[in-house]
Amino acid sequence: MSTATAALRTRIEGLGRNNVRRDLNAICDPMARVPLEISSGIFMRCLPNSPRLDPGNFPMLSLRVCHLWSDIALATPFLWTTIHTKDGDAKNFDTLFEIWLNRAGSLPLSLSLCGDLHRVMPLVKQHAHHVQNLDLIFRSGELDDIKAPFPYLRKLTIELTPHYDDLGTQANYYIHAFIEIFRGAPSLVECELRGMPGDDVGDTIADSLLHPSLRLLRLGAEGSDSSAGILRHLTLPALEGLLVSALDIPSTEFISFLTRSSPPLKCLHLTTHDPIDRIFRLIPSLTELQLEFWSWNLTNEEAALSCLAADCLPNLRSLTIIGSFFGAHSEYKNLIVRVLTARRAFTRHAQLQSFRILFPIDKEILALDGSAIASLRQLAEDGLHIYVGPKGNNYI
Repeated sequence: MSTATAALRTRIEGLGRNNVRRDLNAICDPMARVPLEISSGIFMRCLPNSPRLDPGNFPMLSLRVCHLWSDIALATPFLWTTIHTKDGDAKNFDTLFEIWLNRAGSLPLSLSLCGDLHRVMPLVKQHAHHVQNLDLIFRSGELDDIKAPFPYLRKLTIELTPHYDDLGTQANYYIHAFIEIFRGAPSLVECELRGMPGDDVGDTIADSLLHPSLRLLRLGAEGSDSSAGILRHLTLPALEGLLVSALDIPSTEFISFLTRSSPPLKCLHLTTHDPIDRIFRLIPSLTELQLEFWSWNLTNEEAALSCLAADCLPNLRSLTIIGSFFGAHSEYKNLIVRVLTARRAFTRHAQLQSFRILFPIDKEILALDGSAIASLRQLAEDGLHIYVGPKGNNYI
């Protein structure tokens, strides 16, 4: 027998063994004995919270186990509807990313993209009609890449990261870009914007937008020193939740936003240095209020609390004050007791159910004594949930 013939026979026998091995694996593998809808459901439960273009993680891992697992994965488009990317995911990232999106078919997509948007946004725009959730972390100079119609986008998160190329960019550019992004997403329900620049020249922007669908808006991150400038240019009549890390616009402009929007606001979190008691009459639907005051100006806190003791915010159920003067001023503590007692005594309005004061340091406990504390503890015994102290240590 010639060498070539022997080699050919060996190859044929090897192929036969591979086929037998594959058939045996199919017989032994429990996945081969269950319907596709069940095996697909099992695969769905194997998905990590943040699926990535990583051959060692699901669903990419399933393509490497055997032909059967690969067939199940490729026949389950739900496995490919969510993806998290970042720089350096794979050398052939662009090709793999396109294949991943195509495998999802026409199902709604949830995309979390971090890094160079210039690479991925052209592919994202090709699937824009399927994008439902979009989470972006990128350089602020790349905002123009996002300006595209996303007609069915429901949730959007944008975090801008500083870059030396963007230092000379005016705030007008960012505000206008965000407005255009909102304009291209008419179905948007929830949005979070982090890393926004201050709108110190906002009055020169003529552009504005009425967005009919947005119900929850988060502006800025904890410790942010600028976030609210875009409110000058938005009208949001469906807004139910507004969380602003820094109300860095005058309270008069915030009042103007509330007046023209007339939203059914239920949840409001504000960090501010301005008196804000004048806004309460504009948001009677509010059920949850969280206030944090920048400056050590007791007058602003007292004004806000005194207003709450009166006949306003009739639906308020939860009140939180962060960084307060509770431990330093006995009159302030007495004012809080009067406010809580009044809110609990309301018969025509909703009763307050939760009250929290969060301050940063334990030494405030030195002032937590006397009749005010006894009154708070009595209110707690009567059913009001009260938290007074630093995070993790309630003194009531």
